[in-house]
Amino acid sequence: MQSYEVQSSPDVTPRVWQNEPSSKNSKTTVGGKTPGTFLVWRVRAVGANDTGEWSDIALCMVP
Repeated sequence: MQSYEVQSSPDVTPRVWQNEPSSKNSKTTVGGKTPGTFLVWRVRAVGANDTGEWSDIALCMVP
């Protein structure tokens, strides 16, 4: 595994995703979001030879 791709959307049933900075760690922090808003997130692993499937979405409130 080389890195993780992360996407977010303000829509609970997203049609358009925003690419977030990728990470080489399984834990990351994404800044620049409005506190108190809800976003849905998904992530996938990117390897040297292949890219994984997107995860199920997770709904989270920005602290």
